[in-house]
Amino acid sequence: MCGHAIQPDTPRCPRPDHAPLRGPSAAAQTPQGATVTGTITNSLSGDAAPNVVVVIDSPKFSQTVKTGADGKFTLVNVPPGVYHLSVRGDGYLSSRSDITVSGPSQTSDLRIDPELHYSEVTSVSPDARNQFDAYQATNVLGGQELTQRAAGDAWRDAAE
Repeated sequence: MCGHAIQPDTPRCPRPDHAPLRGPSAAAQTPQGATVTGTITNSLSGDAAPNVVVVIDSPKFSQTVKTGADGKFTLVNVPPGVYHLSVRGDGYLSSRSDITVSGPSQTSDLRIDPELHYSEVTSVSPDARNQFDAYQATNVLGGQELTQRAAGDAWRDAAE
């Protein structure tokens, strides 16, 4: 472009020694892709999963976004095709599914599994216990019961 002012219906620069103006750039002619929206929720509680990374990818296209506080995400200008939709976030197991994008807008809601953490509890006792007994229900003693038991043990030990 020459930089001279032209009228909207004039295909060339007003100066005869300048070349004709070209049409819109190739980027401007590229059709816009689809918008893929969705909500990521916890599979156990049904609560929204905030700050989860959502990735849509194929060999020719990739885009990454994060869910908002409401678990919602939006991927824009996604060309038609088959994609992997991956989600990962703190406190959740990673998940991947396949989607086909074919229209101007598409919804893909996903439920992801929370990571479950188990803790091991070790109880200490003066008496050795069989490993199978260790997984049996136990009683909890507190306050006066504990004092009474301790006094009873001392009395039994003195009697022996």
